[in-house]
Amino acid sequence: MVALYTTTPKPQGHADNSCAEPVFASAGTIVACLLVAAFLRSVWVRLSRKQQITSSSSHATKSLSERQHDADSREEGEAFLEDSLEVEEDEEVRYCPICRSMFLPDTEVCDECGVELVDDPPCPNSSGEDERKTTVRVARIMNPIRCKLVVSFLTAQGIPCTVTRMSILGDVGGDIHVFEEDAFHAKRLIVEYLSALEEVASSPSH
Repeated sequence: MVALYTTTPKPQGHADNSCAEPVFASAGTIVACLLVAAFLRSVWVRLSRKQQITSSSSHATKSLSERQHDADSREEGEAFLEDSLEVEEDEEVRYCPICRSMFLPDTEVCDECGVELVDDPPCPNSSGEDERKTTVRVARIMNPIRCKLVVSFLTAQGIPCTVTRMSILGDVGGDIHVFEEDAFHAKRLIVEYLSALEEVASSPSH
């Protein structure tokens, strides 16, 4: 037996001489209370574990969904980049007469070959040979305006040419190179063209 102490109230009009009276509880009652407490604790532990498992599963599902979303976004970005780099057939572009690469209209020189770009696409190589042949220097023109005129003239005559500029600022001319097989014809055309320019420059104005 376990003694529990409580105070018994006295009727009014009597002196308060109360004292703690023992109230006894059986051992079975205490054991029952302990069993109830143990059961409640077991239920609480199970609920906590279930909540943790649910949270972990939700986090894993969310991570998988985020990875899938990132992959989809990356594929969409790559597709958009490829579409943006494609040149429309009816869009105005410029061409390199040597490597046949296409450039935007405001580009003047091929980055790889260093040749002046042309507006018309170059003719396809009917022989199927490699276009990257040996080039030779046929002229050095330091005047940037005349150098550009000569390059345009040679291109108009069907002779691909490149310019090795003497300055990165573009305020001077440079060396003009053509394919070795076109060197003789290009030199003759350059001499004739420069002579014509000299005649025009020296003639009195009307």
